[in-house]
Amino acid sequence: MTNGKSAQAPARLADAIAAPDNFPSLGTRLPRRIWLPLLLLLVASIPWRRGAYFSGGLDTVVIAKAALTVVAASLALPNGALPRRAVPAAPFVLLGLYLTISAFGAWMYGDLIPTLALVMRVGLAAVVVYCLLSSFDTAGVLMGLARGMLVVGGFAAVTGLPTLSSGRLSGGLPPIAPNEIAILCGVPFIVLFWRAVYVGRSRLDVLLLVALAVTVYATASRTGIALLVAATLLALIRARHLRAIVVVMAAASAPLLAYVFAYTDVFAGFLDRGGTGNTATLNSRTIAWTAAAELAQDWLQHLFGAGMSRKIIAVTGQYWSTQTLDSTWVSTLVQAGYLGLVLLVGLIVYGARGVAFVPGPLSVLLAVLLFFSVGRSILESGMMDASSGFLTFFVLVTAAGAVRLQRNRLTTSRGDRL
Repeated sequence: MTNGKSAQAPARLADAIAAPDNFPSLGTRLPRRIWLPLLLLLVASIPWRRGAYFSGGLDTVVIAKAALTVVAASLALPNGALPRRAVPAAPFVLLGLYLTISAFGAWMYGDLIPTLALVMRVGLAAVVVYCLLSSFDTAGVLMGLARGMLVVGGFAAVTGLPTLSSGRLSGGLPPIAPNEIAILCGVPFIVLFWRAVYVGRSRLDVLLLVALAVTVYATASRTGIALLVAATLLALIRARHLRAIVVVMAAASAPLLAYVFAYTDVFAGFLDRGGTGNTATLNSRTIAWTAAAELAQDWLQHLFGAGMSRKIIAVTGQYWSTQTLDSTWVSTLVQAGYLGLVLLVGLIVYGARGVAFVPGPLSVLLAVLLFFSVGRSILESGMMDASSGFLTFFVLVTAAGAVRLQRNRLTTSRGDRL
């Protein structure tokens, strides 16, 4: 008969993979092979020119972005000095099918050359994710991603402070949109907030949390702010034990928030941002979504889409003639068709299933970040593109599967030995 303590040993050893104490702090020194490729990918993924989309021509910006992506992939390649970790194949198979379908649709109905360029950049980003998760622990990769986003988003926000006079904080260098700053600063906020609740905090963490919260609020990104608040509440709800300081701060902020919502016009003004003429409202988004649903010419285009380079759609009956596809789901329908939508759902389901089997508080972090990423995709595009949103999403999906796979293998091997 197996001893009870011996039977429980594999589970305890496997749970150690996701122990919060193993999660690095902001000041922990990470290997350069973690943070440098991620930083280069983030720099290459954000827009360098406002309102410009790649249409197939070569210029300095296009060449520089391609070069940064190739360098990032080269730096992330395993060198044999570190033991290999198990990484699931499913996310890469689903992504590979998605990219193939989009390229086929571009060949038939769109611009093949710009789509192939985007396919290669997304594919190289996936290679970087595989190499990092196969060489380093999940916690280190997540913190490396958070640090990279903090650097890029923080620099863009600081250099864009003069844009506050227009009512919204945009990037200065590079000139990225407010919504992009919201995700670049939102992800490190969630990581630091989770660590403060589940692991520990420092004065630097608290200062950065305040600075990141103020920055996201200054962008006036309604989707980003709403999801950040919801993600924070989700992290608190999932906590089994809250630190006293967290309880005190939550209790103290509740009356203040109630007063702001009930007795001031801050909330109403925030919802009405930009006035009735703003074409980024939900109403104008639905106009573009309707046009996107009617774009396909035949059943093959319904299935395969028109390629990843299709980001602007013509609209009729309005005072504007074209509009961007402000939703990952609508963009996927246009760029990769119904088959692409099925694969996107498959990636999300795979990531959510992996999160459900991740042990300990790390599952909370992955769940909250996945909620933030997928929630943003409803009203903002980019989760299946060469963007910071895709990099975040794919790291989360693959990391959740990797932790689950590593845990199962460790449990099985230890159980066999016992």
